[in-house]
Amino acid sequence: WDETMKLRILRAKLRGGAATFVMTLTEAVKTNYLLLEYALKKRYIPKEKVDLYQMEFSERRQKKNETLNELAESLKRLVRRAYPTMHDQTCLDHLARNRFVEAIFDNDLRNDVRMWRKETLDGTLMEAIRLESVVSIRRTERRNINPWTDRGPVRLTNSRNVPPVH
Repeated sequence: WDETMKLRILRAKLRGGAATFVMTLTEAVKTNYLLLEYALKKRYIPKEKVDLYQMEFSERRQKKNETLNELAESLKRLVRRAYPTMHDQTCLDHLARNRFVEAIFDNDLRNDVRMWRKETLDGTLMEAIRLESVVSIRRTERRNINPWTDRGPVRLTNSRNVPPVH
């Protein structure tokens, strides 16, 4: 969409106090999408709240029983709230992707995702889901190893190669 179309849609969707607020703005602001968006954000998203969202975003960790999908969606919402005036979607996505990797609770999974992360949050999420199953399989295999049968016999001998007496 071009700026004119975005402006028309934004103005059509405004209701209540926001519509009244726009009526008080200069014609130059009312007819420029970026200026109107900035004025609305400045009015309805105070700096104190942005600071709070930025702190929440930077401290966000995966909660117990929270899926990777839920974590990623939460971070997508938070990054837009934490940086409301940033228009570069690629930059916002990179911030969310990096926070996503660091927010993963499981150390093994987090380290694997660090090595294999993708360019976007969605790509990294898909890779993390794939790696989550690999990590789970690895753990299951580790738990199921019998040291007597799977790793060969364990030698219980002393220095004279004589089995110990029990």
